[in-house]
Amino acid sequence: MHVLVDGTDPDEDRVHCAEGKDFAVTLFWLVVIPIVCVVVALTLYDIFRHHLGGWGTAGWCLLVVILPMIGSIIWWAARKPMPGDVDAAYVAEAEIRAQNQRSPVDRTGL
Repeated sequence: MHVLVDGTDPDEDRVHCAEGKDFAVTLFWLVVIPIVCVVVALTLYDIFRHHLGGWGTAGWCLLVVILPMIGSIIWWAARKPMPGDVDAAYVAEAEIRAQNQRSPVDRTGL
């Protein structure tokens, strides 16, 4: 057993350091795992919403389940917007343009 000049045991410092690392790793996983679960759930929901057919849906779901973050990123980058999404975005932009034309430029009301 080694004792330092000030009378402390160096092994105790190692134990405290290891406990700090364990806490940091645990905290990291408590933050990362829920985020990954939400991303995967939203991706799977969007895959089923797109009606790709049996094999297309099965293939995308398999990719997302086996490689959650990579599969989700590939899906969101490669997916085509649904016609309803495009129409909703166009209507929303048209409403914003119409509202901006009705309101004064400086918004003072004068």
